[in-house]
Amino acid sequence: MKWVVGLFLLLSFGASAQPNGGGGGPGPVNPCPGNNCSNANVTATGGTTAETFAALAQQNGLSVISTGAKCDGTTDDAYAINTALSSGFLTVLVPPQACRAASTITVPAGVTLKGLAFNPGNPPSGSEIVCDLSVTPCVSMSGNTNGQAPLQSITIGRAAGTPSSTAIGILVNGAYNAILTDVMSYNHGICYEFLANPSGGTGLGAVLTRGYSGKCLDTHIFASSWPELKIISGRYGMNGNGDYSSNAFIRISGGVGSTAGGPNTIYATGGAQFNQGSNSVTHFVEFTNLGAAGVPSIDATDFRFEGAHIEGISGAIVYTDSTWNILNRLFFNNNSMNTPSIPFFALNSA
Repeated sequence: MKWVVGLFLLLSFGASAQPNGGGGGPGPVNPCPGNNCSNANVTATGGTTAETFAALAQQNGLSVISTGAKCDGTTDDAYAINTALSSGFLTVLVPPQACRAASTITVPAGVTLKGLAFNPGNPPSGSEIVCDLSVTPCVSMSGNTNGQAPLQSITIGRAAGTPSSTAIGILVNGAYNAILTDVMSYNHGICYEFLANPSGGTGLGAVLTRGYSGKCLDTHIFASSWPELKIISGRYGMNGNGDYSSNAFIRISGGVGSTAGGPNTIYATGGAQFNQGSNSVTHFVEFTNLGAAGVPSIDATDFRFEGAHIEGISGAIVYTDSTWNILNRLFFNNNSMNTPSIPFFALNSA
């Protein structure tokens, strides 16, 4: 839908005619009386509903540059980025540069943090937030997002050096139907963590589409008590050199005193590739630290890995610790596994 500009714009405003400075007749209509356009109305071509410039600006986004970010790779831009995110704009834009953050970036419910260029290479480039080595989490998303896409077309990275194994890159904490699309998480202990407390009513539903990760010291994707996580397409692990020796591509743990609580309904589908170009990953999926009265009742679990490529595993495809006494509804279908001479299961009996 195109927005009316130029001559057509003049017809959308009810401002009085202005002198044209010459010819004696009325001049063009001024679309911004008093030179203030914030409350001026614009109607889309073919549309019937007028919207103000201010409302359109909210939809199109606010650049972090407008709130003072330098994005020069050295200035601490955390305050400026968080200011933009809390401004009331629905979309906050990150330029195709590296924006350093010396503290956590917090994405409020209902707000999208979106990059203007995305290149999940080795190393990544484009729109990046690069946190200092000690910051955890680097980016946090919490609250009821109601299906909003909080992260799009952006790399969340960390400064050079080896991070702590517990340093989180992207933390989805208690959100509802969080949508992450075209995102890379780079150089963290845990690259993606989905953290829920279902007994408290927080954390349900997330879709990670075309996600990417590299240099994940402990785990690429961690579902902690999280119900309903879909991993669709993308590549976890980089081509070429740079990846650390990791413990798991996917870790599933936690649980609360409710059979409907997470972790459950975890899917990896749609051609997702799990493959580090250098160094191995001990397990493809780990089931660890199940909470008391947690998930393994008959109808509370559903773990599906379908149509994925899995490579570079050194220990086993599926690992459990002694807290898991059942894997109910575990599906492996049509996966390509380039993992010679390793067992499929390494089950630690309870």
